[in-house]
Amino acid sequence: MTLPLAQSASPPDPPAPAVRRISQILLISATLVAVGIAVYLSYMKLSGQISNLAGCGGEAGCASLLGSRWSNWMKVPVSLWALGVYGPLLVLACLGLNTPTRRRLALVATSVLVSVACWFLVVQIFFEGKFCPYCCAMHFCSLLAFISVAILSMPYPPRENLRHMTLAIPLAAVCVATLAAGQLWGPQVATYEITQDDTFGDDLDSLEGLDFSIDAFEEGEPEPATESATIESATDDAPSETVTGEEAAAADEDGQARVITPIEKLPLHASVQVPNVVGRNLLLSAPGIARERRDTLLIAQSDLDLPDLDEKTPATPPAASAQEEDLPASAKPTNSSDKGHRVASYFDGLIKYSVEQVPLIGDAAAPHIIVKYFDYTCPSCKHMHDYLEHTLEKYPDKLAVIVIPCPLEHACNPHAITRLEGNRDPHEGACELASLALTVWRADKSKFRRFHNELFATQGSVTPAGAKIIAESLVGKDEFARASADEWIRQVTKSSIAIYGKMKGRNPRMPKLLLGERRVMHGVTADEGSFQRIMRDVIERP
Repeated sequence: MTLPLAQSASPPDPPAPAVRRISQILLISATLVAVGIAVYLSYMKLSGQISNLAGCGGEAGCASLLGSRWSNWMKVPVSLWALGVYGPLLVLACLGLNTPTRRRLALVATSVLVSVACWFLVVQIFFEGKFCPYCCAMHFCSLLAFISVAILSMPYPPRENLRHMTLAIPLAAVCVATLAAGQLWGPQVATYEITQDDTFGDDLDSLEGLDFSIDAFEEGEPEPATESATIESATDDAPSETVTGEEAAAADEDGQARVITPIEKLPLHASVQVPNVVGRNLLLSAPGIARERRDTLLIAQSDLDLPDLDEKTPATPPAASAQEEDLPASAKPTNSSDKGHRVASYFDGLIKYSVEQVPLIGDAAAPHIIVKYFDYTCPSCKHMHDYLEHTLEKYPDKLAVIVIPCPLEHACNPHAITRLEGNRDPHEGACELASLALTVWRADKSKFRRFHNELFATQGSVTPAGAKIIAESLVGKDEFARASADEWIRQVTKSSIAIYGKMKGRNPRMPKLLLGERRVMHGVTADEGSFQRIMRDVIERP
């Protein structure tokens, strides 16, 4: 009696012809969609419509992710590298996977694409905490392409498919490791921009949108402007002019009166005397107006001499000091009052800050003074804060930083262009945090730096209510309450927002650094080493 021979296991049944046709169509369609997305993203990147600049204040979500360090490899957009894989795969899909070589190439290509998709999902979840619909669509197409190739390979010998997989898996792992290493430690594209002279662009010719309303100093209803505003020349030979009627006052949308200075009538080095505001005169000076810019005027916060509101402001501009210290343009001293306050002046006097009258980190006598505009809820601003702290430790006698909060929250900043995430502002609470910091400075200057550092150290976790408790514990509840009523706080915030509104046309990214007379840094570097090299150049400049 003979035993029946054991039959060898038969290969799995191949998919039905209809399934193979559907898989073929799916492979072509998924690859074609992925190619279209990759071409679109490459065009947007190369044309500059998607920026590589790091910082807050630009587009949020997808555009922010597509402009991050993860969007490039070896300074080339990853979408271009992806085209190098999707393109050949589309050709193979159209030709058909009817030869071992085509199947092997298709399996290797789709394995690489799926592995890369896994890496970018890790980046979006754990590194960025946000998702890009374009990227996710490409990753989904990669997965569909891999499944389609696997189905189309099923009718062929398992040993052949196993050989293909033993080649595809290690190659995919090497590609992902190379991609990750290059993005983490390889060369990076510049994530910041430094502008010279053209920071305001063409918008410098029309600064009428800047409104430093005098009535912002009043508590309650402002007093209406008088019938005329006298424009007095700071030079002996320039005649005075008187502006009356509609030139002197206009009504805001809410019906409140505000002074409007027709700057085209100002002589060079002119000053504007506005009577009967809060029961006394205020002097708005405009020194150093550019020769070709007589039709424009930006009145900076320091021009209002706000910290001295308890003192009577002189009705005429004081004479300049006969002995001016020779310092860099970024910290050129002028006398804005009889006290001889040192003034940091930029853009031919369009932006000025009295060093003693605004928050300053470092030695006020340092030869180099820069200005930082920032938001306490901005992650890039926190990076720059940390970088600058190290810079100040390295150059304690050479550098000081004027720190001016500029919240990017829509509640107080109409120029903020960050898109809302659902119904939530990504910079929610920034307005209150800025006000709290300025209140601490007004209450006790010696406690400001500690509070300033604390807000950045607890970024993302501290709420305005919690920050207020910290502030009151530092300066005392009574002093905090007294300082919080100071209109200076609202005026400083108002001026920084107005300046940002003019700068954002050139570049919306925050933070911003005024590095010199006409040099502005927008955004933040990808690493601290690059930032310290920039600061060393600033300090070593004559």
